[in-house]
Amino acid sequence: MRIAILGTGAMGLLVGALLGIAVRPPLMLTRARGGAAPVRHLVRVRSADAPPLETSLDFAADPAAVVGADCLLVLVKAWATADALAPWRPYLSSSTLVLTLQNGLGNREQVVAALPDHPVGRIAAGVTTEAALRVGPREVAHTGRGRTTLGPAAGVPRTLAELAAALTAAGLPATVEPEIEQAIWEKLAVNAAINGLTALAGVENGAIATRPDLAEVATAVAREVAAVAAVEGIILDDPAATALSVASATARNRSSMAIDVETGRRSEVDAIHGAVVERARAAGIATPVTATLAALIRAHESVVHMRGD
Repeated sequence: MRIAILGTGAMGLLVGALLGIAVRPPLMLTRARGGAAPVRHLVRVRSADAPPLETSLDFAADPAAVVGADCLLVLVKAWATADALAPWRPYLSSSTLVLTLQNGLGNREQVVAALPDHPVGRIAAGVTTEAALRVGPREVAHTGRGRTTLGPAAGVPRTLAELAAALTAAGLPATVEPEIEQAIWEKLAVNAAINGLTALAGVENGAIATRPDLAEVATAVAREVAAVAAVEGIILDDPAATALSVASATARNRSSMAIDVETGRRSEVDAIHGAVVERARAAGIATPVTATLAALIRAHESVVHMRGD
């Protein structure tokens, strides 16, 4: 199976390196500029429970490099989806499985919109609870082990199964599930409860579980997400307890949103908190705590942007 990965941040490097070590090196797609030959780089993975791992991966900037890929994994930030996919669109085969493993809601719909000529049945959604932190240009720390769930795509069930097998062989346990929306909302509740607070308070995940003030806000957010999910037919089992448990289990981790806010990069607030608020309003549900977090994060990003930080 030929796999290409769009996105060379923490998760892209982690998935790419582990696939390269255990299965077959994927092609890492970088900012497209045409005519540039793939460049091979050494990628290193650190983890707390194993020695460092290394492998060499090809990084391609020429859009034609994606020709022949059986699967394209989309791992860019949610807000970058359309622009990131645009250069590669003319070179994707109609048989290629395009799978989003991004944070938040609406990612499959974004991919479908960005690839209007691609068969909808070959565009799938997934969710992963693996955690990674980029610690160098091509070095990543595997900071939390989890599971990856892949949703059904009508046209390529065999390819999805092969991808799940490849990820599992690479040490990233994966399954194909018919109810992918359940997994997406479950992770969304955790992300919404933890990420915004860690970003605004400037703390590691563990503070959400150990500080009563933050735990109270996280609990309120998780319950608001669950209320919106219920309107869409998704029932979350005690999402507040799950979020606090995840915060405790990943106590030393720093959320991607916290890192984005600290470094002045654009966060995924729109795909996480903003998406919840939008769907809540459409359903006539109040989500005051989630809406407040979204407003505060956007305000911070706006101030940083105006300062030019």
